[in-house]
Amino acid sequence: MMGSRKHRQVVPPFGDDRRLASLAGMRPYLAAWRPLLLLLLAVFVFWPAARNLERHVWTRVDYSHGLLVTCISVALIVAAAPQLRSAGRIDRVALLMLALTLAMGIAGRFAFVDVVQQVAIVLVAWLACAVSFGWRGAVRLAFPVGFLLFATQAWDALGPSLQMLTTAVVGSALHLAGVPALIDGDFVHVPAGTFEVERGCAGQGF
Repeated sequence: MMGSRKHRQVVPPFGDDRRLASLAGMRPYLAAWRPLLLLLLAVFVFWPAARNLERHVWTRVDYSHGLLVTCISVALIVAAAPQLRSAGRIDRVALLMLALTLAMGIAGRFAFVDVVQQVAIVLVAWLACAVSFGWRGAVRLAFPVGFLLFATQAWDALGPSLQMLTTAVVGSALHLAGVPALIDGDFVHVPAGTFEVERGCAGQGF
């Protein structure tokens, strides 16, 4: 008469469960090596423009917000990281757009246009996220990464146009409020006096 064998179920120790859960929680951060590597590559390729921007942050008052913008962007990226999932395969469209962005930045370096290179660095960071996490992950990171554009020298090119737009909006708002106003360039003349819409009012630093 043969006895029945009891099957033993191997139960992993409690510590192993916690270790696996910890590794699962760290997976989005471990998958970030690819965009970080591509970002470092872009900074290396466009180093003169990146160095010039860093100098602006520390020496120019109108770019002193760059450090705060960078800290906010990093904090938003870290907050969004747990919701990211590594892409199963590399998206060819994202890879092509990444290559075109690098080409655009290299053209900007040969033309000595810093703003093109700085914008290229931000775009490379975002497209690297699309390559690593797919377009769904890229959409989640669009604002946190795109927020870095406020720290670039794009304001040097956009500042005058935004200043004119701000002046026009102020003039229209005064007319709607029933306040007589005369717009003369960046100056707004009202019965109480005259004030100037300065470049800082165009949005730089906010």
